[in-house]
Amino acid sequence: MKNAVLSRRKRAQNGHCIAEFGPALFLGIVGFFMPSFALIFLGVDYFSCYELNDLETSEACKVSQTAAESKTSPLVTVMKRWESSGLGRFVNPVEDPVTKVNYVESPDFGDKSRDIYVTVTTTVKCRPFINVPLLKDIAGVGAPMTLTLANQSFCEYPSIAKK
Repeated sequence: MKNAVLSRRKRAQNGHCIAEFGPALFLGIVGFFMPSFALIFLGVDYFSCYELNDLETSEACKVSQTAAESKTSPLVTVMKRWESSGLGRFVNPVEDPVTKVNYVESPDFGDKSRDIYVTVTTTVKCRPFINVPLLKDIAGVGAPMTLTLANQSFCEYPSIAKK
């Protein structure tokens, strides 16, 4: 029993614990901290892209389909403002987001007015916040990920949407 106590003292005095701390710290940072940090920012990227899609949907409800699909559309303005804001810069997209707008009339139930619904689909390809070297083939952690979000809303003024 006395030899066991002496051997523990010798190990502590020789510094073996300090020699093992460096590799353990490296494995902890690379194996746990970096992937956890990257996964947290996946949620932040998703929220930011969802906010872009929601802003585009609210703008698409206010304009006609031809105006929504033009190059000088309010949707393009919303996208440029989003990219220059903190949320867009934080996402760090690989390329400009792609937006598709679709206007659909409700079924005819015999009354004179028919409702119009707009569906906006936004596709954003995002770079990961931190590239984890060991997980380079996983989207969002080591490789770019593609988020496709769709949102549907009711057009308040169907006469404008039909133009």
